[in-house]
Amino acid sequence: MKLYKLPIALFAGAALFTFGTLNAATTDPVGYVSINIQGGGASSLISNGGLVQPGIAASGASVATTTVTLPGASWIVDGFAGSHYVQLESGAWSAILSNSETQLTIESSLGTVANTALTIRPLHTLNTLFGTTNSAGFTGGSGLGQADIIAVFDQATQNFSGLYYYNTGSSEWQNSGNNTAGNTIVYPDEAIVVVGKTTKQITITGTVQTGTTSGSLAAVGETTLIPNTHPVDLKISESGYESFLIGGTGFGSADKVFVWDAAAQNFTGLYYYNSTADEWQTAANTTVTNTDVIPVGAAAVVVRANSGSDTWNLQQPFTL
Repeated sequence: MKLYKLPIALFAGAALFTFGTLNAATTDPVGYVSINIQGGGASSLISNGGLVQPGIAASGASVATTTVTLPGASWIVDGFAGSHYVQLESGAWSAILSNSETQLTIESSLGTVANTALTIRPLHTLNTLFGTTNSAGFTGGSGLGQADIIAVFDQATQNFSGLYYYNTGSSEWQNSGNNTAGNTIVYPDEAIVVVGKTTKQITITGTVQTGTTSGSLAAVGETTLIPNTHPVDLKISESGYESFLIGGTGFGSADKVFVWDAAAQNFTGLYYYNSTADEWQTAANTTVTNTDVIPVGAAAVVVRANSGSDTWNLQQPFTL
C-alpha cells in the first residue's frame, strides 16, 4: 500500500481537510472535512470523514479476550463505561462495558495480546459527530418528512437500526418517533445513508484517525459498509482491500467492492481483485486507474462471494 505525506490543506473541491491545533492528549492533528449531500430525496453514503474524538494513548497493555489491563493506570472507575471504546495498535477495537482503575471490560473479544499500545476514545454520537445544534449543516425540519434523513446501517441485521433527523423546532436530534436521539451512538466502523432534502455540503470536525483501523465483515452474500476511515481519497489500487477480500478470475467469482455515486444515484464503481493478473480491475475486467477511489467522507459497499477473513483492516494511507 502506497503512503502519502498528508499536506497542510487537501481537497479544495468536493472535500476539504485542513489542519488545526494539536490535541494535547494524543498529539493527533484536528481539522474538518466537507462532504457533498444530494437533495431531492437522493441518497448519499457517508462516513465520519476519518475524524474521531480526542483520546488517551498508553502503552504496555495486555489483552485477554474481553479484558484489557494497563498496570499503573489510574482511571476513574466506570468512567468509560458505555461511552468509550478502546482501540489497539493493530486497529482492533471494542466498546467498553465497565472499568476499574487499571482494567477494562470490553464488549467484544480482542484475542490475547501482550505489551500493546492502545487508545481510549469517546464513542461518537449524533451530537458529537454532527453537533448538538446541527453544526454539520444538515437540513432540519419539524418532522422526518421535512428534513434530511440519517439512516445508520446495522450489519448484524442487514437493515437500518434507526432513522434520525434534526428537529428545528426543539433544536435537537430526534428519531422517527420524534424522541430525543442526540446520544445515539455511531460506532467507528459504521457508515450512514443520508436521504437529502436539499443539496449541500456538510462539515464534520474532529481529530484525525491515525494508524490502522478495522471492523467486521458480514457473511458471504451479505452487505458490509466499510467507511473510508481516513481523511483522504482512498485509491482502489492502493486500498489494501485484497488483504482481507478474496479475488478471482472474474467479477462473478470474486468478492466485490461497489462505490456509490450520489450524483448519478447508482453504483458507478464496481471492482474486484483479479487474482490471475494480480491487480484490481473493474467489473468490465479493465485495470483500475487513479480516478477509481473511495472518496473522503464516503464508504464502500462490500459483498463477499467467498469464505475468508471475517475482519477488514485499513492502514493509514498517509504520513504525518
